[in-house]
Amino acid sequence: MNLNVLPPLTADGSDQAIEVPRGYVLAIHATAAAELRHVPGGPAFPIPADTIVTLGESLGETVYVRAMAGTVISLALN
Repeated sequence: MNLNVLPPLTADGSDQAIEVPRGYVLAIHATAAAELRHVPGGPAFPIPADTIVTLGESLGETVYVRAMAGTVISLALN
């Protein structure tokens, strides 16, 4: 598969949904610390500032990312 860069998100301080199509891998990069969740308001996986985190192959799931308002979050699917 080719790398598909998605439009960046600007965090608003709440959980923001990211749909990951089946068979794709999601890469997340945030300019400030962020949190990744499987369900809104659920347990969080921390993403350190200025670090790229790559998730495993998706089964067609929606994940949720939360960061301080104004944080730019870059996304890509592969």
